Order: sequence, then structure tokens, then C-alpha cells
Amino acid sequence: MNSWSVAIVIAIVAFGCGIFIGNYKIISFDKLNILEPNMAPSNNLQINHSQLYDDEHTILERISINSEEELLQKRHEMIDYIWLGSGFPTWYPTNVEPGIKMSNFDNIENLETINKFTVVMDFGKDENKFLKSKESVTSISYLFQAKNQKNDLIIYHQGHAEQSISDSRNVIKFFLDNGYSVLVFSMPLREENNEPIVDTISFGKLKLATHNHLAIIDNEFFHPIKFFVEPIAVTLNYITKNYDYQHIHMMGISGGGWTTIVYSALDPRITNSYPIAGAFPLYMRQTISDLGDYEQMVIDFYEIVSYEELFVMDGYGENRKSIQFFNYNDPCCFQAETYNKSPYGEVINEKLTQLGMGQFGVILDKTAIRHEVTDFTLESILSEIEN
Repeated sequence: MNSWSVAIVIAIVAFGCGIFIGNYKIISFDKLNILEPNMAPSNNLQINHSQLYDDEHTILERISINSEEELLQKRHEMIDYIWLGSGFPTWYPTNVEPGIKMSNFDNIENLETINKFTVVMDFGKDENKFLKSKESVTSISYLFQAKNQKNDLIIYHQGHAEQSISDSRNVIKFFLDNGYSVLVFSMPLREENNEPIVDTISFGKLKLATHNHLAIIDNEFFHPIKFFVEPIAVTLNYITKNYDYQHIHMMGISGGGWTTIVYSALDPRITNSYPIAGAFPLYMRQTISDLGDYEQMVIDFYEIVSYEELFVMDGYGENRKSIQFFNYNDPCCFQAETYNKSPYGEVINEKLTQLGMGQFGVILDKTAIRHEVTDFTLESILSEIEN
């Protein structure tokens, strides 16, 4: 075959590949990196997205809570959905290990001891209707007790990015240095928490390795959203029985911020809550990363309680408040810039004024350079707790 023939064949093949890729939306390997989740777009890439806005009137339309009775009813409906009528958990952790050693925390001066809690969870009382077999889901948390401790406990919930408890050392040390014990949770299926294998009737065997896998087993007999909140409830049952903390505050970053929002609405034992870059109302979700994982988009759940109603429930109560933090220049999600375009803080706080108790606020962090808990945020939370 002469050189002209070779060239013609190459041209025909290239043209055919182009048609195939165009028709079937196949993406070349050098383009795959733009599909990585939670990555910021290039500064050189100019994309025009229409921004959705909302005003006070339409935000209030999504808040159906106008009395304490309606708020308590909303909480009851959330609990009924999550635990399918069995009620808020009253049991205790499966295992408690006092006085464990963690080398990365040896040199924190005001650390007295570390206790480890393991909570083992099932797939619901009617699990046989969609599962042939399964492993249990475990959640591990750690209580870092301060030597000279105050009467308040800080719950810190990590997000998707942390690889170990050591990644939160700066947060833990900050509060220990200021006399506060810290109870640290990881998200389900993350870090030391297991990735169980389930054998489903419809889909076969699945390894639950990401939160989006949970959507596959979410059905009328079982809602996996319980895996996010049950470990906190069960561990707090033990802690409130065996420790003498006057107030319990909760904070979290990213997915841990979302968990802080939902859990604080469920459990009035949480005095103050401080979610960091954790969630927006759905109308503010403008990018793929802002849509969030499975737990952020469980439509049946959010038909029971809107995000705006969760915010009201977080702040409601005597001497209770919720302060949300958003970072400028956040390469991940829930940016302060987006919040500025459609702020809802005053609307939520006005609703709490109408209800007669509680506070809500939003703080925008200009010191942040990434999806992180900054020193500014830590100092702000400490100030809110102590003043």
C-alpha cells in the first residue's frame, strides 16, 4: 500500500471515530480530568451559567413551620422517615474502649485521654425484602477528653476529604487547648468506617464504597440516611449518661457540615451548631459539585423538610443558635460568593423571631484559600460559644 493509500485510510478512520465519539458522547482520556468531583474549573475557562436567585417571599413559602407544635411535628416526621416508625434511637454503642493510644496526638498538653466508640448498624427490620445477605455497617468515633475541661462538649464531624482522624488534629487541638473535650465522627463508608458488601435481590452483590451507592438500596423498607445520624444519637446516649457535660455543640466541614445541619434539627440536645461549607438550599445548587452526594439529594426526605426548614430547626430553642460558615474562593462547593447572590440568613432569623426563640446567622470567611476550617472560623466558633 503506497503512502497516499495509507493517508486516505487514516483520514477515513479518524473521520469515523469523530462521528462515533460525537454520536455516543465518548470522551477522550485527556478530557477525563475535568470530570473529577470537587475540582475547581480552570481560571482560563470562561463558562457562563445563569444564576438562580430567590427573595424573602419565596423563601418563606418553603417554610411551613409557624409554631413550636408544627416544628415538633416536623421533627417527628423526620424521625419516622429515617427510622421507619421505630423512633429515635435509645440504645448505646456496641463497644466502648477507654484510654486508647493514638501516636499523632501524644504531644497535646491538655489531652487527658482518648476513648473509642463503635456503633454497629443494620439495614432495617424488613431487610429480607430487598437483601439476600449483608454485612453490618460500623461507625467509629473518638472522644478526646481535656485535662482541665470545661462543662461543654464539642462534636466535630469530618467531611468526605479527610483520610484519617489525624487530618483533624488542628481542630481537636484548638478546642483541647481551650479546655473543651472533642467528640470526632467520620462519615459513613469513610476512614475507619467499613465499606460493607450487600447481596441485593435486584442487582446482585454490591460493595457500598461511596455515598451514591446508598441510593441503590434506598427503598420503602429502608432509608440509608440513618447511617449518617444514628451513630451520633447512639454515642450521645452513652455520653449524656456517663459524662457531665452541660452543653453539647456540633460543628462539621463539608459533608460533616451537612450532617451537622440535619442532626441538629433532629436532636435538641445540641445547643449550638456550626456547619462549615456544608449545604445550600436546592435552588442555589449551580454546578455538579454543588449538587452533593446521595444524602444531599434524597427527594423524599426533603419533601418532608426543606433545607430552609432545617435551618429554622437548627436555630430554634431557648438559648440555642446556629451559625453557618461559607468560604470565599472555595474550590469545592458552597462558596461564599454564591451565598452573597441569594442570601437567606435574615429570613431564617426573622422566622425564629416570629417563633419566639433561637438565633440564626451566616459568617463569610475571607481568609480561606481552600475547602477548609480556617483559624478565623475556629476563633469565631469559640467566641460564639463563650459569649
